[in-house]
Amino acid sequence: MQKNIKSKYICQKLYDMEYQDYYDKYFHKVEGVTAVCKHNHSFHGSKYRLTIGKTYNVRYFAMFKSCCRAVLEGDRSEYQSFCFDFYENGKPMKITEERFLSPYLRDWGIEDNIRYHQIPNCLSRIKHQYDVKILWSSLDGSRKWGYSYPKSDWDIWMLYCHSPEWYQNSPNRTDALECVYDGNIDIVGWDIVKGFQEMKSGNPIILNWLTSQSEWERDQVFMKDIEPLIPLCFDADTGIRYYYQTHIALNNKDYKNSDFQLKQFFYYLKGILFCQWIEKHRTLPPYIFNVYEDVVKNEEIMKEIKYLFYVLILRRPRCDYQVSDQLIDYAEQYAAYYKQIAMNACEFSVSEEVSQKLNTISEETIQRNANL
Repeated sequence: MQKNIKSKYICQKLYDMEYQDYYDKYFHKVEGVTAVCKHNHSFHGSKYRLTIGKTYNVRYFAMFKSCCRAVLEGDRSEYQSFCFDFYENGKPMKITEERFLSPYLRDWGIEDNIRYHQIPNCLSRIKHQYDVKILWSSLDGSRKWGYSYPKSDWDIWMLYCHSPEWYQNSPNRTDALECVYDGNIDIVGWDIVKGFQEMKSGNPIILNWLTSQSEWERDQVFMKDIEPLIPLCFDADTGIRYYYQTHIALNNKDYKNSDFQLKQFFYYLKGILFCQWIEKHRTLPPYIFNVYEDVVKNEEIMKEIKYLFYVLILRRPRCDYQVSDQLIDYAEQYAAYYKQIAMNACEFSVSEEVSQKLNTISEETIQRNANL
């Protein structure tokens, strides 16, 4: 009986959270705003359940591309603004884009500027400053995995190469670059030699990068050569060991008896879910949302994980959310299980044939970009 009550509580919280998440993303919360109904029909002619002449309290208001909409107190419906005269603290309310433009449109405009202007400019600066050819660039971090905030960092990874002369004549060569720019843009790059060394050892991080979508710099010839080799560089036990070390072990603690940040538990849980995916499918894990829907069979655990993700991406504080003992027990059980697999995993190395193909691609790519 207790389990059914708890499950019902989580379902109701999830339902309310979905609405709250929606309002936070698309509307501005207002105080002291009232609306006097003057029409009760929408643009399309359908009749609203409104009383002409009645005054309503307004909870949320937003300006969209083609209209403004209001959400009234005690009502989850959205009403078009032309149905009302709006007042704020008893005075006619002035509706301006600066104040009421929908948050998602405002964030969208900011993100589009960063995505399509600032990041390409940063990559161009790197090419000229370090005299490199960028072979591949992709998004990483929370923005890649779908749980970012509007102000989250833009983590970009790139694979690059220098001219042939650089490899021959530079005594103090570095195999990685890290550049930080305004707009929370953090770009990390690996030289092709380092990148291929990591591929040969089955490092799943570079395999994930190279199978991500690229919106910026990419060398089509290079990617055509390398794509068939990526699955041959993946090893399931190496992948489990990687995610155990970087996510589970790194964030392991007594979650029942200590304070912790929700994001720390999320990374702990994410490592477990990724290990579950790898064990089941023997492939690289996809987006986290696709992972838990595939590997988690317990319905209550599934609902709580989904609820956790909603909490994680909200803009308001997360201190009122507590992870259940049931989910902690679930995570700890699998953490102990994957610890044993990680400890027993043998060192992986690609076949000699794959290694030689990677060497050839590296040499040909560097030569092809001789005139940097």
